[in-house]
Amino acid sequence: EVGVQTSSHGGVQGTLDMTGPLTQNGDWLYRVIALGKNMGSQVDREREKQLMLAPSLTWAPTDQTSLTLYGYYQKDRPIFSPRFYPAIGTLIDSPFGQIPRDIYFGDPNAEIFERDFYTLGYEFEHEFNETWTVRQNLRYARSDQYMFLALINPAFAYQADGHTLNRASAVSDDWVSAFNVDTQVEARFETSALDHTLLLGLDYVRATSSTNFGNGAGVPPFDLLNPQYG
Repeated sequence: EVGVQTSSHGGVQGTLDMTGPLTQNGDWLYRVIALGKNMGSQVDREREKQLMLAPSLTWAPTDQTSLTLYGYYQKDRPIFSPRFYPAIGTLIDSPFGQIPRDIYFGDPNAEIFERDFYTLGYEFEHEFNETWTVRQNLRYARSDQYMFLALINPAFAYQADGHTLNRASAVSDDWVSAFNVDTQVEARFETSALDHTLLLGLDYVRATSSTNFGNGAGVPPFDLLNPQYG
């Protein structure tokens, strides 16, 4: 399946989903999912930019055994402004009218948002007989994010003229990773008129992260009546 989309805000998005057997007997199966988009929004200059790829490979030598290896990668590079709107001009009337929905509060010199996310893992299942089944799922994931943005401070937004907005910068450099493995043993059996499912297992998760975030002053203010960037 292949798809192409657009919207009234402009831009394009393409998708791909392919799956099927790799061998004649069907022991090996594959699937590839992909997405790429560069879409506009109701706000001027904003773009939703993303690439995604998710391949998987399944080995099923018998009806009782299967192993699926999979990966996932996502790359986000959007252009956007944190939409922190002040109350005046949105919920509360302003003598200068409503804040336009399409106005961009960010700045071309401070519109970096970079995020990379990926996972690797497998899913295994083996059925010994009609009673006993064992499963194990394992996954490692990591996300790295960096941003440098200009934004409106909604708590102290307006200057005395009522149409000039104060701005600040926000910067962060973060990462998070997680490893988890889940092992299960399942038993299905009957006693008299009752059917039973017994599940035993152990789930292990370890996650680590690093977060660095700050705000800065000294960003030029923004005049709603005469927007200037730079």
